[in-house]
Amino acid sequence: MNKVFQTAFTLIELLVVIAIIGILSGLIVVTMSGVTQKANIAKAQVFSNSLRNALMLNLVSEWKLDGNTNDSWGSNNGSWSGPAGTNTSATYLSSDCIFNQCLSFDGTDDCVTVANNTSLNITTSFTIEMWIKRTAVSSDRVDLLRRDSSESYAFLSPAGSAMVDVRFRDSSEITHGGTYILVPTGQWNHLVGTYDGTYLKFYLNGVLGPKDNIGSYTVRAGSGDLIIGRDDPVAGRYFNGLIDGVRVYGAAVPSSLVKENYYAGINSLFSKGSISQSEYLERINNIAINE
Repeated sequence: MNKVFQTAFTLIELLVVIAIIGILSGLIVVTMSGVTQKANIAKAQVFSNSLRNALMLNLVSEWKLDGNTNDSWGSNNGSWSGPAGTNTSATYLSSDCIFNQCLSFDGTDDCVTVANNTSLNITTSFTIEMWIKRTAVSSDRVDLLRRDSSESYAFLSPAGSAMVDVRFRDSSEITHGGTYILVPTGQWNHLVGTYDGTYLKFYLNGVLGPKDNIGSYTVRAGSGDLIIGRDDPVAGRYFNGLIDGVRVYGAAVPSSLVKENYYAGINSLFSKGSISQSEYLERINNIAINE
């Protein structure tokens, strides 16, 4: 009887140990996931700062969203808006932001409107940049950022999807896009869309994603407002989540910056032993296709 009791007790102890190991493993996974996300944010912040430094002379407007919707660089101050008589105050957070503060959008009637200004008309090459943390995927299409109702240039998220596309419309009213990339919900992501007169490219968290050789076009000059966080107010298409650090440049991401970040990435992989010398050399030789 004692032997049976001792065996049963041992089995119980074993089950407890297994349960504890399972809990600890879960905590380790969660912790490592948090560390990885912080590392990705830090990497994207470095890319964002490098981008601003490289394109400083071509920076058109910058909305830091630190307690207001003012343009910290140019004269294109925004205003917090929504349906008449509702949501008259904006919600600024001081925590869980990329920079000092960020702006919270409820997915119902929140958006920032920047009045039409010719300085926002970019007809050759452009770069648009923003940080987003989406709370939920909308059942309707949402423009995270758009210049003019005809989307002279824009970040668009299709209905019911976590995908995002960077696109623009040319002077002949033809829309160019299709550079869709999956942007995870529930975490901060850095979006950069750029057109250099030939290629339309999309960077997610500092990494080059889809690119499309569309040829040379003149970007349509807009005649309406620039909107952050809304597509169609009548259909109720609003962004749900946080937005920070929105910038518009009148130039494309320089290839030198792309090479700099690419070299830094593969050098880090090689130094950590994540890739072999032959793979490292192969990537160096093929760097042209990663521009």
